[in-house]
Amino acid sequence: MNWLKVLNVATEREGEEDKRVAKMRIEGVVGSYNWLTNTDSTATTFIRTVDAMGDVEEIDLEINSPGGVVTDGVAITNYLRNHSASVKVTVIGEASSIASVIAQAADPGRLHMALGTTMFVHDPLTAAVGDADDFRHMADRLDKIRDSIVDIYQARSGMDREDIIDLMKADTTMTAEEAVTWGFADSTDEHLQAVACTEDLEKVLERAQMQTRKALRSSGESNASEVAKLRRQIDELKRGPEPAAAEAVIAACAEADIPALAVDFVKAKLPMSEVQSRIEMIGKVRDVFAAAELDPGPILSHIDDPVEMLRIAVTNAKAANEQHIDNSLNQNSESHQAGWDKAFSNVRGDQA
Repeated sequence: MNWLKVLNVATEREGEEDKRVAKMRIEGVVGSYNWLTNTDSTATTFIRTVDAMGDVEEIDLEINSPGGVVTDGVAITNYLRNHSASVKVTVIGEASSIASVIAQAADPGRLHMALGTTMFVHDPLTAAVGDADDFRHMADRLDKIRDSIVDIYQARSGMDREDIIDLMKADTTMTAEEAVTWGFADSTDEHLQAVACTEDLEKVLERAQMQTRKALRSSGESNASEVAKLRRQIDELKRGPEPAAAEAVIAACAEADIPALAVDFVKAKLPMSEVQSRIEMIGKVRDVFAAAELDPGPILSHIDDPVEMLRIAVTNAKAANEQHIDNSLNQNSESHQAGWDKAFSNVRGDQA
């Protein structure tokens, strides 16, 4: 039971009444990753320990932990929240990962942070082996675990869910003052000094790996304000540019000698940059049709439909080509007839 210690169970005087207080400490990694031996690896250890103390009016819990097994931490949190005793929590070193969730089990106004302590929140992590379906299932499960943790944080802090999710996604480490400001804790305790967490080497390495992943993922998004800024920028992009003023569109179309298209542009709520782009394209279309001695009028009325524009252009080109062929045939026919007439005239002259 290395991570859980019972410091004292005693009767204390409070005013004119006595109350039985159980003082406990969570230190190091919560639970164990040894699934084979199942030694001290579940919330059952914590629950049985408290139950064995009998009737207590107050549970005074100190926390100095880098986190541990999520399911154990959530079970401990809910057990404490539902216990008949009042619950006081004091962070004496760090309350990271699932340990920060356990800290939320304190009664309102009774979650204290010692000087120099920290609270660390992040998205749940796991390791998995399997096929694509297995990983999709695991991703969905991690999202649900995250949502359950957000519920616990929100119950105390009152923060918006999306803001809490942003903090977790950014792997946020809070000072004691920040934890109080954001509602994750109630007060800082000026009479306590932070103590170092005595983790074994394996857990120190795990912590270092987590921090490395944080550095690689964050890349400039190291705090919630940056995330919120990006969210606002995305919202602005979704809204798109402002439509051009009707007067400006009418003036631009009149100058380009296409006043009839102004109404269509205004109805489409196009930004001025798009209006100018279409006017330039219309100018180029006119130049092409002028070079081919064709009327661009029919095609300009379908400026929003490239397929219809192409169909009209092809139809006009075919019609012009067929007319050219007809004219050539007529000219050749008249020339041939004149030649035959001359020949017959000569023949008749010789006979005379």
